Amino acid sequence: MAQNISIGATVNPNMRALIGTKGIWSRQPFSILRDSTVSAEALILPIPTLKTTVNHAFQPVSGTRPISVSASSIITRSLWESPPSFEVQATKQVAERKVAFLTWSSGFVGWPALLQESFPSLGLSLESAYNSGVSASTLQIGLLSQPKQRSKVVELDEEEDDELHEYMQRQKEVDRAAEFWQTYLTATPAGGGIGLTYSRNLFSGKPADDPVRSEWSGEGYFPMAKMEEPRAVRLEVTSILSIDGSISWGIKGTRRVGEYTKMSLGVGLAQNGVVATVSWNRLGQGIKLPIVLCPATEASHDAAALATVFPWLAYCAIEFGYIRPRDRKRRRQAAARRHKELTKLIPKKRQESEQAIELMYDQVQRRQAREEAQNGLIIKKAEYGYIPPSNKKPKNGFTEPRVIDVTVPVAALVDRSQLVIPQNSIKVRLILSAHSGPGLSC
Repeated sequence: MAQNISIGATVNPNMRALIGTKGIWSRQPFSILRDSTVSAEALILPIPTLKTTVNHAFQPVSGTRPISVSASSIITRSLWESPPSFEVQATKQVAERKVAFLTWSSGFVGWPALLQESFPSLGLSLESAYNSGVSASTLQIGLLSQPKQRSKVVELDEEEDDELHEYMQRQKEVDRAAEFWQTYLTATPAGGGIGLTYSRNLFSGKPADDPVRSEWSGEGYFPMAKMEEPRAVRLEVTSILSIDGSISWGIKGTRRVGEYTKMSLGVGLAQNGVVATVSWNRLGQGIKLPIVLCPATEASHDAAALATVFPWLAYCAIEFGYIRPRDRKRRRQAAARRHKELTKLIPKKRQESEQAIELMYDQVQRRQAREEAQNGLIIKKAEYGYIPPSNKKPKNGFTEPRVIDVTVPVAALVDRSQLVIPQNSIKVRLILSAHSGPGLSC
């Protein structure tokens, strides 16, 4: 728990504004610092740490994608005990959503024996070496594929082609899957290995990592219906093959259980045996509980597989046997209640509409007469609502048109032979059947 609590501060100065662009800073190699992004991070908990990072993008060949290089200096101990450790990472986009990376970490670096002999106060004491631990240097090279950015949802009309519907549906499934994979090769003084990570969203529904969407748009505030949508499970599989031939792997499933809350269950085979982890996360705050199911002396791939299969089967039984049928029933009930509410409002809205049309009828007739006299735009007929498609069989219950006559309100929008729709009006799904005078068409 203490390792998940951090207190500190981060500073990101604007180097170009801080050091300027003239004098020595306009020459190499100082211009690199001027065009770089610099950040300094100081932590008090869990371990006093000072980290300085410099990011810079290089373009070796003009017209190619740049290489982003990040260099960090990390101080976690007193400089009398050890010099800072260093990390260098280089990344380059090699294809669409594909990024290659190379990372090197120095790990723990001790003062040379010659300096320690000259200055006896240098170096780690036995107590510090025992409490702090020593990290080894690491070299890692790999390739990762980022998930496809979710495209904007487009509502298709009934008249659209079936092939287009199928294509859009496939694209929607790909977007919601959000597949991610990463493969890397790691080398350390003690050995190395090959790692593979793959994750995606399973089951149709709201992804576990889907951000909360705003209910505001350019046309106003439109709250979404408060109905529970089926929630997907984010499955993540990790496998590492060590240089000695041993294999460690883990499977983790993450599901959103609230608007801002996610829970995870993972099972894996590691050096300390078969381990299960239960995680809870809300707004950046998390709790992770590791549980050793089987010690290392008795651990096996079969035991880990059984520990994975049974929870997964139990979740599927609860999800598809209870949760989703219950949510479908709730959605049908909510839709029925909303339908009843709207049905009760129809007589009142129709009366208000008829009164408004009666008030504007004479003015619209005079305006239409002026437009006809000068061969302008004349609205003969305008309807709003649903019209069954003529090129295919309509769905059950939608065989008859459901439209209302909005000729007078639409004709009132004609100004100087132009149909002017105000910016604050909702223009989506507006069906017009208009006729114009000679020389004009719409």
